[in-house]
Amino acid sequence: MTLRSRRRAESARQSHCHPVKYPAMPNHLAPSLLILILLNAAVSAAENTPQDGISVLPNNPISTLRSGAIHAHGTLEQVQLSDADSKENGLRHAVRCTVTAQPRQIWDVQFQFRTVRPVKKNEVLLAHFWARSLSAGAETGTAVIRPLFEMVAAPHDKSLAFDLDISPQWQEYFLPFKSLGAYAPGQAGGGFHLGFQPQTVEIADFELYSYGTEFDMKKLPRTVVGYRGQEPDAAWRKEAEKRIEQIRKGDIDITVVDAGGQPVRDAEVKIDMKRHAFGFGSAVTARLLSAESDDAKRYREIVEKYFSRVVFENDLKWGSWENERNREATLKAAQWLRDRNIEIRGHCLVWPSWQHTPSDLRVQSITNLKALQDKGFRRVQIVPRSTFFKHSFQGIRTGFLGYVPELSLLEQGFLFDAWLVFPLLSKQSQRT
Repeated sequence: MTLRSRRRAESARQSHCHPVKYPAMPNHLAPSLLILILLNAAVSAAENTPQDGISVLPNNPISTLRSGAIHAHGTLEQVQLSDADSKENGLRHAVRCTVTAQPRQIWDVQFQFRTVRPVKKNEVLLAHFWARSLSAGAETGTAVIRPLFEMVAAPHDKSLAFDLDISPQWQEYFLPFKSLGAYAPGQAGGGFHLGFQPQTVEIADFELYSYGTEFDMKKLPRTVVGYRGQEPDAAWRKEAEKRIEQIRKGDIDITVVDAGGQPVRDAEVKIDMKRHAFGFGSAVTARLLSAESDDAKRYREIVEKYFSRVVFENDLKWGSWENERNREATLKAAQWLRDRNIEIRGHCLVWPSWQHTPSDLRVQSITNLKALQDKGFRRVQIVPRSTFFKHSFQGIRTGFLGYVPELSLLEQGFLFDAWLVFPLLSKQSQRT
């Protein structure tokens, strides 16, 4: 079978595309069916997609799946594509996966197809498919899938493993890669891990083609990370440049005089800036700021050299802060930052969904509303009329005094559970 698609470069594909590494996973039983249950992506394509690719999977693999399967974590079924989908995008075969319960491992919900021909080491391969989300439990509203090509037996070496955030519209994906090893027929497989969260996704016309070991992979179309407006002449850049001149830069006047106080003509002056007045920063982790490994030391060197402002990624979030071991590392990291006059932005006071708050809160919301209000109040308590959030939340007011001049209230307020308003409406909260 040869690759049927022939496309010019296209843009504004709605998706995230992040390369990642993953640990070894359990053995798989593909090819028929295995169900163990916003950056925009752009397709960068050659003028003509090469036509000499040879399929390494069964013919029309999705059509070989059973009509449906049910598992404790959800369902997987073949679906009939609408006439509009078939005509507009040329789609033929699609499978719908509905994850109803969060599995323990992402690969607990998946389907794969084993190879039907040998694959050589460093063989150039191209994964091609369409995908869309019908529903998603993530706060961003996006579904997530992981296309992959791997050795089916331990250690499950992965030649391809990408996480893709899927939009509600059908989007086409091209993922070229090279095989890490040599595999006889059936020793490797291509497919998808789907157990990221409760969600419903559809995947259509999955294909995997080989171009041999000598083919130039750069000639293959590729889905790459991008965003609308990334063009060098995008309209927003001019306004941004104006703001940079106004906000990030300042004028300096220098007068050079001699010992008698008289101006020196044509004096040569050299100025080295020691520190930005404008706050440049990054998200950081307490673990790397406090550890003694070589990587941690290099990490601290970069933070100290380039940043005057940081925010902890997760270390000040409610659950992380209540973990005593993590709190100790966070305090050590904060002291290191403070010693170097690097400002810390607190993040975050509340992540408004049950899954990101201490586990006892949901129980208290049902059995002991007063306890819930008290705990919530202590978390959001802020000393009034203070220029610094010295008493940002319980625990930090005793161990983090003076470290946090600024505190963000919410993390990703896409979902908002009603319990958050209780402390803010209670009589106690009125004292602040």
